[in-house]
Amino acid sequence: ESGQLDWWLTHAWGSRIMQPSYAYGRLFTQVGNATGSFVAALTLDGDSTIWLTGYSSQGQWGLAPTVYDGRVVICGNFYWGSHCFDAFTGEFQWKNGYQDFDEWTAAIYNDTVYTFEGWRLEIFGLDSATHFGRVLLNFDYSECLNQKSIVDAGNSPVIDTVRGIIYCTSNESIHALDIATREILWYRHGECSLRITPALYDGKLYALLEGKLVVLDGLTGDSVGVFVPSEAFWYSQCQEPVIANGYLYASSYTNIYAVDLSTLELVWQYGNVGGQLAVGNGHLIVGGSNGEVYAFGNTATAVDHDDSPSLPKNFTLHQNYPNPFNTGTVISYDLPTRSHIEISVYNILGRRVSTLISNMQSAGNHTVEWNGTDNHGQAASSGTYFYRLKAGDLVQTKKMVLLK
Repeated sequence: ESGQLDWWLTHAWGSRIMQPSYAYGRLFTQVGNATGSFVAALTLDGDSTIWLTGYSSQGQWGLAPTVYDGRVVICGNFYWGSHCFDAFTGEFQWKNGYQDFDEWTAAIYNDTVYTFEGWRLEIFGLDSATHFGRVLLNFDYSECLNQKSIVDAGNSPVIDTVRGIIYCTSNESIHALDIATREILWYRHGECSLRITPALYDGKLYALLEGKLVVLDGLTGDSVGVFVPSEAFWYSQCQEPVIANGYLYASSYTNIYAVDLSTLELVWQYGNVGGQLAVGNGHLIVGGSNGEVYAFGNTATAVDHDDSPSLPKNFTLHQNYPNPFNTGTVISYDLPTRSHIEISVYNILGRRVSTLISNMQSAGNHTVEWNGTDNHGQAASSGTYFYRLKAGDLVQTKKMVLLK
C-alpha cells in the first residue's frame, strides 16, 4: 500500500548515514561520524558496500554527494576543499581548497560545479577543479539573532536549467541569481528557518519555511501556496524535500510526509521514522541518524517503478519537431529508468551552444523546447545543429536545422 515500509538495513561502519544520492543503481552517501567518516557506494538489495573511500574526507553534518557524469563530488567539511571520486570505483580524482568550513552539497550544471559556502557562491570546473570565480552575497540577518551564524549554511544551490537561474539559501535568506550574468534577480530574508535546501519543480521552489512547506514562484520569490504538517518542519529537525512523479516527500524529526504537488494535500504519512531522503529504484529511501536505511514503496502514487509496463522499454531520442524551425522546436525523448540526463545543443563545429537539461529525471516520456538561443540568451545563427541526449554511458545524437 502507499507508504508501506518495504525493507530496512543496518550498516556496521558508522553511527550515521548522511543524506544519500541515488544513481547508477546504487546509493552514494557519507557514513560514520566527525572523526572517522567516509564516502560509500552501497547496493540497494542488502547490507553490502561496493566501495568505501580510504581516508577521512568528510565531517559529521555534511550533506548529499552530487553524482554527475560518472563522478561523485562532495564537501570536505573541516578537512577542507571539495572532493571528487570515480562513481564506479571510488578512486580519488581531485581536491580543491576553496572550502573553509561548514557543510554543503554541490550543484553541477554544464560541467561547472557550484557550491554555496555561507555567504559566497564558489564556481569551478568539474574536470580539473579550476576556479572560475565567486559571487559574494549580502545577507540581512538582524531579524534572526536567535539563529546560528550566517556561515552555517549547510545547503546546496538549486539550479533551474531551463530558465538559467541558481538559488542559494542560508539560515535566513534565499537569493536567486542569473547563472550567465551572476546578477541577483530577487531575494528574501529574515525568515529564520529557511536553512534547508528547497526542491525545484515546474519553475516553483518548495521550501521548508517557518515550520511549513511553502511554495515560491521561482521567477519572483512570491509565496504561491503552503502545506502545514502535523509536526512542524523546524530546520534543525528536518531534511530537504525530494520530488518524484508529481509528489513531494519531506521528513520531520519523527514523520515522513508524501504531498501531492498539484493540490498540496497529504497523500500518506509514516510515523516514528525520520532522516535524509532520496528517491530511486522504485522507493523512497531514508537514511536515519541511527545508522539504518529505510525504503518505502509507494505503489499507488508511485515514485519511479522501472518495471511498469506503461514505461518506455529503451532510451530513445526522437527527431525534433518542427524541423527545420524558426522560433522554437520541441525535442522528445524516452527514459525507461530514472536517470541523470543531459540534453545539449552543438553547432556544426562541435561547440556546445546550449544545455537544455542537466538533472535527474523520472522514467517516462519527456519533452524539452529549444528556442534557438545559447546559454547566454543570445540568438543562434541560422544553420545546422546537433542535439545530444546523454544518460550514463548512453549517448544519442540527432541533427536539426535552424532557419531565420
